[in-house]
Amino acid sequence: MPDIRQGSIKAAMGRVFVNPDGEPWSEESGVASVELYPVGDTLRAPISGQLLDDGSYHIWFPHEVQDPRCDWEVVVFVEDVPAERQLLPATYGCTPPYYFDFWLTPGAPPPAATMSLIVIDPVGDHTGQTDATAMRLYWDPDSGEFEVRIEADTLAPFQGLLSININLYNPEAGTFLSTSRDSWLLDEPQTRLVLHGVSPELTVWRPGQQVFTNSLEGTPNPPNTTLFRTSVNNHPLSFLTNEDVIAFEDLATPAVVVGSGAGLE
Repeated sequence: MPDIRQGSIKAAMGRVFVNPDGEPWSEESGVASVELYPVGDTLRAPISGQLLDDGSYHIWFPHEVQDPRCDWEVVVFVEDVPAERQLLPATYGCTPPYYFDFWLTPGAPPPAATMSLIVIDPVGDHTGQTDATAMRLYWDPDSGEFEVRIEADTLAPFQGLLSININLYNPEAGTFLSTSRDSWLLDEPQTRLVLHGVSPELTVWRPGQQVFTNSLEGTPNPPNTTLFRTSVNNHPLSFLTNEDVIAFEDLATPAVVVGSGAGLE
């Protein structure tokens, strides 16, 4: 089947595999799809891509998008559940198309997780040793069990003695998730850290709700709180220095809850 142009600028292309052994996806592997998501834009719908019979895919920016920048993410879904994600890499100058291969098992959300949100943090905005580039939160809406995955730039990875603060406010649900990992000493630099926990606040979060990672630009604060932020902090600790606030380029931009599966709409 030939590549059918769906827009004026191709965003990404590659292959989708069903396992690490290199078996390509086919219709017999299950219902799968590839979509292009505008990260942080709650008004624009995701763009569907082509997933061909040989496991290859092609995905285009919409015709009206002539300057796409890098605030986009390619997501592979299996039976409507996101299996793996790739951000368009701003560190390489954002000159699409990009070639991404996907494997449907590695990098998938935890099995019980049917809710998620993502925050894309710009490269180069850190004041400490670590430059966080993304945060992904997955959770089970029934139990509140969650997993947070935080990624860092290869040129400024997680290193040394760290503290991580996760503070997320959902005004519509009226709940505030706050958790931290203090004095996390890494023996060698890493580009991904994972935190686990349980939060009853997450059991009332629903798709489409906006979640703020900070209130540094005047966005709402939880009750009895005057200021909060989500951040990776290098030691010695200080306020807004020697750290990276995890947020979109516009600090006032909220993340959006994404849900999949029956009964979550």
